[in-house]
Amino acid sequence: MTTAESSPAHSLLRFELLVLYAIALLAFCNIAVFYSFNIYMERLGIAAEWRGPLLGMEPLAALFLRPLISPRLHLRNGVTVMAGSLVLIIAALLAYRFATTVPTLALVRLLHGTGFVALVSGAAAVFVHFIPPGKSAAAFGVFTIMTQAPFAIMPPFMEMMLRHTGNEAVAYAWVSLIMLPALALLYPLRKRVERLPEEPDTKLATGLDRIRESLLPRNVRRLLLVNLLLFMAVTTVYFFIKDYALSIRMDRPGLFFTFYICAMLTVRAFGSPFFDRLDKRKGITFALLLLAACMIFLGETKAQWAVLGLAVIYGSCLGAAMPLLGSAVYLASPPQSRGLNTNLMLSTIDAGYVFGPLLGGALLASGLMPSGLFLVAAGFAVLASIVTWATRFQMESGSPKAEPAGS
Repeated sequence: MTTAESSPAHSLLRFELLVLYAIALLAFCNIAVFYSFNIYMERLGIAAEWRGPLLGMEPLAALFLRPLISPRLHLRNGVTVMAGSLVLIIAALLAYRFATTVPTLALVRLLHGTGFVALVSGAAAVFVHFIPPGKSAAAFGVFTIMTQAPFAIMPPFMEMMLRHTGNEAVAYAWVSLIMLPALALLYPLRKRVERLPEEPDTKLATGLDRIRESLLPRNVRRLLLVNLLLFMAVTTVYFFIKDYALSIRMDRPGLFFTFYICAMLTVRAFGSPFFDRLDKRKGITFALLLLAACMIFLGETKAQWAVLGLAVIYGSCLGAAMPLLGSAVYLASPPQSRGLNTNLMLSTIDAGYVFGPLLGGALLASGLMPSGLFLVAAGFAVLASIVTWATRFQMESGSPKAEPAGS
């Protein structure tokens, strides 16, 4: 039995969850500022064939590190890991000002990725212990609101900062200051965690054996694949939408992020109470197909108003699909594997952030127009919908149950 299940506090707004929501918000603020990193590297004179790998270098660190550290994370050490990771993130943000070559940028991106993956993995390991019974989709909905809100706030904020600093690296250094409140919030969280009884998962096997055990349910494996395909699509749009916006002479490309994130947050804020009662198989499949259609039209339109309208649809689809997927993985997992599987789900996001820009950068370098990348992204979304529809969700009170191990 998890801590949340044995606690009388069944609110999504209990103190521990509020702290974790805030840390997630601040953590993703330091990622959202890199939406124009490809343009920044171009100004530095970085060759096109290196820009894709450097975009993916930070999530590449996460891709390799998260599976190594996730089986060793639990309620007891999660807060300590978060504190150390925040120090690494602050150091990395300050170091961008001194990294102007491929080797130095690669080093800073790897340092940044190491700090970020440790922060989010530690937060996820603690977060699952405080999810109220019967409210997993709503809890993941709020958590993902915190992870996505920065992508609406930070791009226009960065555009404003660039008008004053004139340089992205200087702006990144200023962004390091917002990590300081996250460090301060960890102290009261640690005190709360220390008062809790020791969790049984601190004594579980670590390493690959635990990962293999957590992946035994077929639904878990399929849902992780769906999440990977989804983020291959999303990151392709995320990293190259500014290139496309500039090619159609869109005045304020940062507005795309504002519109789609605001739509996403609206869906999550008003839809979260219903997500736990929704047929997740149908809901995820429909959202993915509509997302694919949106990406296809996005590559065909040249009008700014149409791009922003599609941004609203795009954000609405993600606003439904992502918390439903998070809830489905949580519910399909045995209780002792929920923290690990949540981190494995984050690993598929890492993989998307690595291979999305790698593929996109390679295709652009080969001569593909930015609009063509959106057709590739749509293909990933369609594949994700097919895998979702092929997954047999066993329903109980509107939620899928875990399949028997090895099924």
